[in-house]
Amino acid sequence: MSDERDRFLTESMGECWHEYDLNAPVLTCKGGGFVCRKCREFLVSNNDFSTEEDFERLLRWAHTRADLRSLLPRLSNDLPGRKPLSHRERMRLVQALYEFLSR
Repeated sequence: MSDERDRFLTESMGECWHEYDLNAPVLTCKGGGFVCRKCREFLVSNNDFSTEEDFERLLRWAHTRADLRSLLPRLSNDLPGRKPLSHRERMRLVQALYEFLSR
């Protein structure tokens, strides 16, 4: 995982890159997590765009941006029911989005 890349993309999406103390977990009836020092949100971890769940959120966000659609043409036709991308394909797209947005 690239924390720098994932942080940049998270903030580009308008979300908080959470800051928390690993030595201060919060336990709830649903499990454990942390409270972000910046936004005060309860969380388990920051975005990791190598995972399918976080990648899907990034992809949905990218489809809302006209300036990013040129990077996504091969996915736009079959987004709802498409065959899942391989890990390698997801990472290529995440890297392409990062490079495009950070230039």
